[in-house]
Amino acid sequence: MEPKDQLFSEFLIVWKDEYEKVKNILRYLETYPAFLGQIKDFKLIRVEDLDQSQREWLWLLSRLDNPIETGFMKTCWVPVNADEYDQFIDLSSPVFELFQTDYFCLEPYQWFRYPIIRDITQFMLAADGDLHYADMEKQTAEKVKSQIMAALFKNRFKLGLKGKFNIINELTRSEIIPDNAMKGPVIQRKGDTLLIKGITAEAISILPGDLNILLDEITYADGKDCNMAGNIISIQGFVFLLRQSKYRNIKSYYLIFNDCPFNNVWFSNETLLIDNSDKQLMADAYRNLQRILSANP
Repeated sequence: MEPKDQLFSEFLIVWKDEYEKVKNILRYLETYPAFLGQIKDFKLIRVEDLDQSQREWLWLLSRLDNPIETGFMKTCWVPVNADEYDQFIDLSSPVFELFQTDYFCLEPYQWFRYPIIRDITQFMLAADGDLHYADMEKQTAEKVKSQIMAALFKNRFKLGLKGKFNIINELTRSEIIPDNAMKGPVIQRKGDTLLIKGITAEAISILPGDLNILLDEITYADGKDCNMAGNIISIQGFVFLLRQSKYRNIKSYYLIFNDCPFNNVWFSNETLLIDNSDKQLMADAYRNLQRILSANP
C-alpha cells in the first residue's frame, strides 16, 4: 500500500463516520454561494475531490517537522478550500466547526484559528429561515479574529519588554542617524563616558542586549510620559520599547545600570551620554558604534 493510502486508511479507522458527514455538509454549503463568496480567497472543494485532498493533507502533516506547525495542525481537520490549506472542518468538534487558520508573522511566531461557522448543524437549520444568520456568523468571525490578534500583540509586547526577542543585531546605520542630519554624529570618548551628539534614541543598542538596567524615566515629544518603570529589565527590552514607540518621537530617557547606581545612560534632544566604569563594556560599545556607522545604510 502506498504511504498516502496507508495514512488515509488509518485516518478512516478513527474518523470515518464524521468524515462521511462532511461530504453531506459540503453538498449543503454549495447551496450558499453568496455566504461562501464573503470568505476571502475561498473556493469550496468539490465532494468528488475530497478523498484525494485529504490524502494529500495527511501526507503533508506526516512530513512536517517545525514544532510551530506540528503542535498546531491536526489529522482530524478536513481542508475544504479547493486551492489553499486555509479553511477546515474539525472532525473532533461535535458541531463540525468550519474555521480559518492564520499565521502571526511576528515573534513569537505562531498559528491560530478562528471560526467561520461555529456550528454547521445549527447553520444548516437556521440559515434557510433566517436571512441574517449568515451575516451574524461573519460578524462573529471578524470579532473573534480581532480578539485573538489583540491578545497576540499584547503577549508580544509583554515578552518584548522582557527582552525575549533578539533585535539588537538588526540595527542599521539609518536607524541611529536622525532624518534631518546633514552629517554624521559627533563622538567624544573620555574616561568612563561616551558622549554622542546627533544620534537617535535607538543608539542605546550599542550596549549588550542582556545588560541589566532600570528604566527611571522616558518622555515623548508629545509631552506624555510612558509609565514603564519596573517593566524594563534589559537593554534588549528597552530597545523593543523604543521600536514600538518610533512614531511618537522620543524626547528623553534616563537609565540606571543595576550593578551600580552611579553608572547610567542619559538621552535628550539627539544626544546620548553613557557613563559606566566597566572599561571593557565601554570599549565594546564604542567599537559597536563605529561598526554601525561604517556600514551601509
